[in-house]
Amino acid sequence: MTQRLDADATGSNEALALRIERVWAANMVAMASALAASDPSWRTDTFPLADGHAVLLGGGQYVNRVLAAGLQREVTDADLGRLERRSATVGVVPAFEVSELTIPSVRGRLLRRGYRPASTTTAVARRIDAHEPTLPPDPTILTEVGDEVTLSDWQAATAIGWGHVDDAARRTSDAYAAVASRVEHPGLLLARSADDGRVVGCAMLSIRDGIATLGAMVTLPGERGRGVQTALIAYRLRLAADAGCDLATSQASSGASLRNLQRLRFAVTHTKTTFERDGRASSDGGGRSAGSRGAG
Repeated sequence: MTQRLDADATGSNEALALRIERVWAANMVAMASALAASDPSWRTDTFPLADGHAVLLGGGQYVNRVLAAGLQREVTDADLGRLERRSATVGVVPAFEVSELTIPSVRGRLLRRGYRPASTTTAVARRIDAHEPTLPPDPTILTEVGDEVTLSDWQAATAIGWGHVDDAARRTSDAYAAVASRVEHPGLLLARSADDGRVVGCAMLSIRDGIATLGAMVTLPGERGRGVQTALIAYRLRLAADAGCDLATSQASSGASLRNLQRLRFAVTHTKTTFERDGRASSDGGGRSAGSRGAG
């Protein structure tokens, strides 16, 4: 049985998951605004939709969908029509994220308009106690917060780790990382081998409203099995505790990523399914969005 995070004394599990979704949406709105300002060629667009936001980073980018909408307010056909028109302008498939928190009628409305389930991720979280003992640093792996000088190291590492070999994939990855380095706090992190300083992995950390969001974690081929992911998770938990966060969150789309997080006491809060509009039901056209870069 999958372990789920218990609610604290001040709220329900639903309130906890709602808080997480609101922060995640705010993180992506900030990313979209920065990407639009720095590189208009992506045709990035973001706008409020019902009680959430549509975040359309651009064709091939990692997030092109509606986030945290329909949780406490109904989504109308007019809302979805606006999403479909603006998605066509950006050049992406209209997509909408649904979870156990979503008002049930929203799912039915999406299905009637030709939206179908395309991918599923699992949201996880764990409490952070500043007085709780943390995992001791691994002496064989050095972890650090990146900066403008090490941005190129991070971009190269993630491109290798995620297998971004063609020009389009590398452009997408590099643009996302460059924006994250300016918007996210503390942002990009690197793991290096203590013996020679070579990069062995990388990850992201975003802190907002007391929630630390862990994402974009990858270990370079040839370095797997030595505890790189554990070192990166433990380092980010220490940074989050130092920043006064009470909750660490992440999301995973694969069993391996989820197990890595659960080994460090992350538990499931909710699951999310992205619905995409079937091209046969839409005259909008547009490219299919890349997957979310959320894992740990």
